[in-house]
Amino acid sequence: MDDVRARLAGWRARGLITIDQEEAIAAHEAGGDPAAADRRLVESLAYVGAVLFLAGGLVLAFDVGVPDDFLVGLDDRWDSFWVALAVAAVLGIGAYALDGRAVHDTTRRGVALTALGAFVAFVVAEIILVTGIIDLGRSSVLVVGLAMLAVAYPLYRWTPGAPTHLALAAAGVVTISGFISAVFDTEEIIGSVFGFFEPGTGVFVTAGLLFLAFGLGWMHLADRRLLVPRNLGYLLGALVAFFGAQLLTGIARWWIVVTLAVGLGLVVAGIARGRTILMALGTYGLAFGLSDLLNQIFDTDRSVGVTLAAVGAAVFVVAVVRAGTTGEEASVTEAR
Repeated sequence: MDDVRARLAGWRARGLITIDQEEAIAAHEAGGDPAAADRRLVESLAYVGAVLFLAGGLVLAFDVGVPDDFLVGLDDRWDSFWVALAVAAVLGIGAYALDGRAVHDTTRRGVALTALGAFVAFVVAEIILVTGIIDLGRSSVLVVGLAMLAVAYPLYRWTPGAPTHLALAAAGVVTISGFISAVFDTEEIIGSVFGFFEPGTGVFVTAGLLFLAFGLGWMHLADRRLLVPRNLGYLLGALVAFFGAQLLTGIARWWIVVTLAVGLGLVVAGIARGRTILMALGTYGLAFGLSDLLNQIFDTDRSVGVTLAAVGAAVFVVAVVRAGTTGEEASVTEAR
């Protein structure tokens, strides 16, 4: 089994397989391993212990910082900050200790989740610090985002996986949001999003382009296996990119071409590479963009729904016909 793991590690290092594929192959090969149940137990205990400790620590942090009359004093806020920071430190030490004894991928998943718990507690401590103790005004969100990046990136490099991947993506999104809040008026942004008054063009163009670039870049990094799991990178990147495109559409309706272009690009990439998730995300973008476009053309007429349903049915019919043709061609090839 050690030889199998060594070969798998070598294949992953050369980019031939992903971490998820490595784990799946290793799990298949270790099907008769009597220690497998013990490893799953250790992983489960790590999950439950980390989550319970994080939840209890944060409850304690907010409890010591909020008196019965809910009038939070400065001393109370410092207490909350130190408790949250202590929770982050304990979980970080726990993740490090577990990693030192981790001899299997299931245990390392527990390390990644514990590291995510430490990250969450650290973010809570940072929020308490910059919003309740040190008044940074419009720069508060940016400072929190930069601090999140400073912690999330080393955590991801230390133990790459879905939990730390999520932490890194969240840090990036918060940093972009903080930059926008620092440059533009926060009240203008909130009011524009919720329709309280006319949106500022500069806010939406800047935010839309930044989120669009971030999402596309995130998917590119995932595609090059610089972010794992890759499918999670595709999903997060696509959601952020479509969010950015939608912000641009709020400025001028012709920006809908961005949503359509991203959706079409994902569908083409998914077909070319045989990746279902890319095709699914692209189809979502195309459906969303087409519905918005047709809504503008027909002015919320029922023909929008009819048109979309007809297009969807046509595409599905093509898939059915193509599936039968492919099967016939394969049968002929096998017969020869």
